[in-house]
Amino acid sequence: MTNWREIHNKYSAKLGSDYIATPKALRIIEKSLKASVNLYNAKEVHVIEIGTGIGTIADFISGKFKDVGYIAYETDSFCINSIMTNLSNRHVNLITNFDNLISQIVHLKKSCLILIVDDYLNLEQTRRLVNAIRFHDFKVIIEGHRFEQRKFFVKCLYDFDSHSMGNSSETLETR
Repeated sequence: MTNWREIHNKYSAKLGSDYIATPKALRIIEKSLKASVNLYNAKEVHVIEIGTGIGTIADFISGKFKDVGYIAYETDSFCINSIMTNLSNRHVNLITNFDNLISQIVHLKKSCLILIVDDYLNLEQTRRLVNAIRFHDFKVIIEGHRFEQRKFFVKCLYDFDSHSMGNSSETLETR
């Protein structure tokens, strides 16, 4: 199932679906990912989703872009159990510890990262995340109405010297 409508309908019926990605968000993420896959070999593109929830975006992307790496970060026990059930047949690397997430990102070979933020990180975590992704080409997609997260990312991106950032960066909001 790789159609955004089908995925949205499938996850809308699940327990924990109160905050799943909207159809518009899924389309924006798909468009952004297609553009990156067209510029790079798909194996050089990695999606990192902060706050994976019950797995809507992860299911959609891992079904549609099979060669793209996917790191799902989640700390809520209900969501972790849902991800393990909902994505049991998908190739998704589930990480539940922030330090492990940063380590995974740092050890990726230079690539294009699509960072999807659908959960709240504090300013210090955001700084650490930006520091980890800055040597890659990257896009940041702030999913939903997370105005504080957008401010944190903009602040952290500007705090780093432009010479130490990846070749390109972009911040999008899906609503």
